Amino acid sequence: MKHILLAAMLGALVTAGAAQARDTRSTEAAIHWRGLAEADGRFALALIENNHPGAVAEVGDEDFQAQLRTARRHFDERLSKVENFEGYSALMAGMATDFRDGHIWSRPSMQPGAVNWTGLVLGRRGGTWTVVGQEAEPGDPALKGARLESCDGEAAETWAATRIGLFRADATVEAQLAKAGSWLLLDSGNPFLKRPETCVFHGADGQRQTVDLRWRRESLETIGRAFGAAETRASVGLAIDQVGDGYWISLGTLGDGAAELAARVEAQADDLRRAPWVVVDLRGNGGGNSSLSDRITRALVGAKVIEANRRAVSCGGAFYRASADNISALRAWQERIRVDRGDEGAAEWASMVAEMQAAKDDGRTFWPELTQCAEAATPAVTRVERSDGGVSGSLMTGRLVIVTDRYCFSSCLMAVDLFRRVGAVQVGEATDVSTRYMEVRTVTLPSRLRNFSTLMKLARGASDFGPYTPDHVYAGDLSDTMAVKTWVIDEVLAH
Repeated sequence: MKHILLAAMLGALVTAGAAQARDTRSTEAAIHWRGLAEADGRFALALIENNHPGAVAEVGDEDFQAQLRTARRHFDERLSKVENFEGYSALMAGMATDFRDGHIWSRPSMQPGAVNWTGLVLGRRGGTWTVVGQEAEPGDPALKGARLESCDGEAAETWAATRIGLFRADATVEAQLAKAGSWLLLDSGNPFLKRPETCVFHGADGQRQTVDLRWRRESLETIGRAFGAAETRASVGLAIDQVGDGYWISLGTLGDGAAELAARVEAQADDLRRAPWVVVDLRGNGGGNSSLSDRITRALVGAKVIEANRRAVSCGGAFYRASADNISALRAWQERIRVDRGDEGAAEWASMVAEMQAAKDDGRTFWPELTQCAEAATPAVTRVERSDGGVSGSLMTGRLVIVTDRYCFSSCLMAVDLFRRVGAVQVGEATDVSTRYMEVRTVTLPSRLRNFSTLMKLARGASDFGPYTPDHVYAGDLSDTMAVKTWVIDEVLAH
């Protein structure tokens, strides 16, 4: 009997010891991840504070200053809850999101192999949340095509906007909501969000259905394939196609190859100007060199109408924040400038960097010295329109249409702004938005697990570009080129 009691006591001690060891390891892991989060978070805040133009009080950007305060507050509030890789990742992603600028990001250098998923892919269709894809398991209700009404008792719009707005994107911008939608029914272990348990859907047949979500562990590879199949980004390429009496210009990028397309548009300018319509297709265009879209616009409508309708800037100029790290980064870019612009361009760049260094040595915050004139908002577009819907002075005799989607960003937005000012009708989907801050650079964080970006240059006197809302909204799949062309020709140009 004594032996039995002794064995039981030893077993209890072993069990207690194992539990204590697990608790110790768990505590040590939490301390480790919290330490990484604190080091990386403070580094990221310093990166913005010491290098971003908007962080300088002299610029007078109260919105940016408020965003910086929000990022600091969220960092302080969330740090104590970080206990693992997932919490660390959520904290860093949330800090980048707080700046409401698609050029400020924090991207991981590693990903978990699997996350929890419902098998559902949510997407934006015509401004509503819709199930655009489903990987169903036995017993799951068929929900593809159903509209989301609510989750855990909260209306779909506010539920989704809160989750996306805290950790993914600016939820006030339709395009950013649309791009982040697939993530909504994933559970990546974010300790600051509660995953939904019950959602209500309206099926294509009009029936209302309450669904208890079934979460399962799935590899990111499998989930990525499901996302790719459900939400395809249009790839229109670079081309000029004659369609009947009109022309369809595919301008899927302002990067590689766009210069050759601009030259072709200039060579065919007479035919394009005489056509009853010209469509410029910007689907999938994430930016590049805005001077190329300027060339295309000029070839279509003429230089005079562009100059008459450009943005008016009362206090203009481009100004770099002359911080030590910005100067070092620009100096390191010199070889890239040599490849892009030749030896002369590289020499001009070197001269600019030297002047920035001199400005810093003199104690100045910006190069060139920041102008002291009053900021003025960009005035609304005022166009003198012809009776046929065109713009007075345009060399085009027909109609000009541009097609946009959620991926239009950066220089694509500058193209849309100019096209709209010279009379183009915008169709498709709302664009993204880009701030007046430029020249993004990305830095690896101390942990080497993620990076964080900042911007270096301010376009003073300019307002944000976008978001631009179409005159005619397309509620279908914008990656289906044939369907989009048919809709534009039959539904937009026919009226």
